[in-house]
Amino acid sequence: MKNILPKITFKIDAEMELKYLKKFIDECGNSKIAEDARRLVNLPPKEAISILEENYKKENLEGFKDELAILWKKIEEPYLRRIIELTGYNWRSKEYICYITLNVPGFADVWKKKGVFIGKRYPIPTFCKVYVLAHELFHIHHFQIIDKEKLPSSAKEVAINESVPVILFVLDKELNKFWPYITLENSRKSYGEVDKSIDKLIPLWEKRKNFKDFIQKSIIELNLENKK
Repeated sequence: MKNILPKITFKIDAEMELKYLKKFIDECGNSKIAEDARRLVNLPPKEAISILEENYKKENLEGFKDELAILWKKIEEPYLRRIIELTGYNWRSKEYICYITLNVPGFADVWKKKGVFIGKRYPIPTFCKVYVLAHELFHIHHFQIIDKEKLPSSAKEVAINESVPVILFVLDKELNKFWPYITLENSRKSYGEVDKSIDKLIPLWEKRKNFKDFIQKSIIELNLENKK
C-alpha cells in the first residue's frame, strides 16, 4: 500500500497565535517571549488580536511565511517519507497546519494533533526554523503513535519526547543532510533538560527492533514505568 503523505499548509491567524501564546507560556514559561508579547495575554482578546494584526504588517509576517514555505517545500516530501521509514508508521492526518506567528517560538499542538507554531521573532535564521518545523511536526507524529499503540502516557514525558527527534535528526544520515548544522553537541545546549536522556537512549535507538520497541525500552531505561 502506497504511503500517502500529508499536506503542510502555512497560515497566519492572530486568534490562534494569541490562544497558543497563552498555552506556550503555561507549558514552557515566558523566558523566550518578548515583553510586549507577554502583555498581550493580559489584554481583552479583541484588543490583543488587533495589536497582533497591526504588528504583522509592520514586521512583514507575510513575507516571512512565504520565505519559510519555500525553504520547507525543498525538503517536505523526503522528510515526511523518511519519518515513515524510520518509525514504521504513516502520518495519521491528511493535513497539518503550520501557523506562522510573531511570538510563539516553536510549539506543537499535541492535544488536537493538527498544528504547529513557528515564530518570526525567535532569534535564529529562517533556514534553521525549517528544523524547528520538522521537530514540532515529529512531536505530533510521536504522540499519534503512542495513542495508536496505547503505549504508557510516560512515553510523552519530556525526557523521551524531546530526546527522540534529536536522536533521529542527528544520527540518521538521510535526515541530517537537511540540517547538517544540527549536532548532538549543540542539541544538548538547546535541550539541556534532556541532555542525559539523549545519551541513555542513543544505544537503544541503535539496537532497536522497531520504533515501538525503542519507545518501550526507553521508558524502562529512564525509569518512567510508574510515571502517570
